[in-house]
Amino acid sequence: MRRHLLTNKRIFLSACLLIIICSQSCQNEGLQLKKIGEQVFETDFVPSPKFCGLFKDTMTGVEYLYLSNGATDKKVSFFTLDGKRHKTIDYEAATKGHALVDISIWSLDTILALSKKTGEVFAINDSGKCIKQ
Repeated sequence: MRRHLLTNKRIFLSACLLIIICSQSCQNEGLQLKKIGEQVFETDFVPSPKFCGLFKDTMTGVEYLYLSNGATDKKVSFFTLDGKRHKTIDYEAATKGHALVDISIWSLDTILALSKKTGEVFAINDSGKCIKQ
């Protein structure tokens, strides 16, 4: 318990130090944020930041942005970096009855989903079927 409190104090102090440093460097009047572009990724569900990220296909070297919502819609959509949807995997049926903690992209045709309560890992193919539990 004591170790946990010390770790929390270190994290808090580190965060405070970071905020102080950032606030002092942001006071420089020569620095300005400049918008250089905008990209829209259209989905038929509301993505959750917890279930989103970048994935690089090792076979082709192409990077994809994946957006997902593991709590409600249980879908993941893959987009090229220029905003074109590559594919969507609906994993609702494969994880029915399970609240999810996280998903991991194994490849463009296989995702892993982690159950919150049981700790089970579901391997799901690109047609949304559970291939291994």
